[in-house]
Amino acid sequence: MATSAAKIKVNILNHWGRAIGGGFLAFLVFNLLVIHVTPRFLNEPLDIALAMTVLDLDLTAADVVRFLVGCVVFPLVYLALFLPFVPLAAALRGLVFGGVLWLGVGLAITPLAGVGWFYGGVKTALVALLTHLIYGVILGLMVGQPVLSQSVAGQGAFKGPIKS
Repeated sequence: MATSAAKIKVNILNHWGRAIGGGFLAFLVFNLLVIHVTPRFLNEPLDIALAMTVLDLDLTAADVVRFLVGCVVFPLVYLALFLPFVPLAAALRGLVFGGVLWLGVGLAITPLAGVGWFYGGVKTALVALLTHLIYGVILGLMVGQPVLSQSVAGQGAFKGPIKS
């Protein structure tokens, strides 16, 4: 039986491609929602890249950073922290991950951007919650359930899920 650290490593190795692909799809859907749907609820678009100029980046660099974070960093964080440690179905695990992202952005990023705690208002916070939950669910469904092999050394053969 593999140790916890070995299980995490195996999870990342078994799922990283699906996580990056899922992150890309989730990022695409998230941005389509932000650009085309949220203005109907808020009467103004959410300009996330403009909020990232807090990092003293121009808008193009902010968009590149957003792309890398949404497509690579968040999916890898999901693999390392949520896939092996949150024992839920894939969609629910992704939903929890999206909620944690929303909470983190509301507590850390929006105040730095000058918007205020939790997106500066209830209506904006709820719309942002919806978009982050959708991002998380898509990522969770694309990654799927964890598959842990019996062998840490990775002898090349897929052993299937570990039964507890």
